[in-house]
Amino acid sequence: MLKALFNNITSSDKNQIIKDLIENSSPRRDFFIMTGLSALMATFGIILNNTPILIGAMLVAPLLYSILSLGLGLVILDKKLIFRSLITISKSFAICIALSVGVGLIFKEKAQNINNFFLFDKGMFMGYFIVAIISGLAGSLATIKPNMNEAMPGIAISVALVPPISALGIALSILDPIIIKQSFDIFIINVIGILIASIFVFATSSFAHRKKTIKKAVKKDDKIVAKEAVDTE
Repeated sequence: MLKALFNNITSSDKNQIIKDLIENSSPRRDFFIMTGLSALMATFGIILNNTPILIGAMLVAPLLYSILSLGLGLVILDKKLIFRSLITISKSFAICIALSVGVGLIFKEKAQNINNFFLFDKGMFMGYFIVAIISGLAGSLATIKPNMNEAMPGIAISVALVPPISALGIALSILDPIIIKQSFDIFIINVIGILIASIFVFATSSFAHRKKTIKKAVKKDDKIVAKEAVDTE
């Protein structure tokens, strides 16, 4: 069944998939701007108790691609791609936290709404983890199957990576230890679930044999990132 699922991915398709994934997960200025905007939207969505705004924030966030690239890096055991992905995820996390803490401090009274909006059922820990894995499988499959790209917005909503970070930032601004722990737990559960799923999909679809192509794509993109950094100085 697995062979039937992946045997129609040609060599040229895989090269394009690698190129697109590396570009979408690139630690460029635009990536962090979109991450920051997503964090602001999610923060206000929580503070205003507005689900549509929160859904919009999930659609904007590009963080999923960085976790998928980390999974790809682990499959091919490439230290550079692993480190690059971890740095991108860490910077994104820091940006989201900083912005949500700032908003939480400015709108401290409204930030108390997080107690009503953000709920985490400890008894459903495994359920959250299973959903994260399923979302990771869907995201990974949509990445390697161009005809399934239309599903990415829905997958971004189900993954919900930025909202728990924004909730964590708001909780830090009002010093709520329970919400701090719960939101961090949800974020970690989602990351681990997506990572496990992406490793499975990339390994099963033989991307490990594309190590040279992946290294070349990373090297090319790093040059673009470096040039962008010089141009902004």
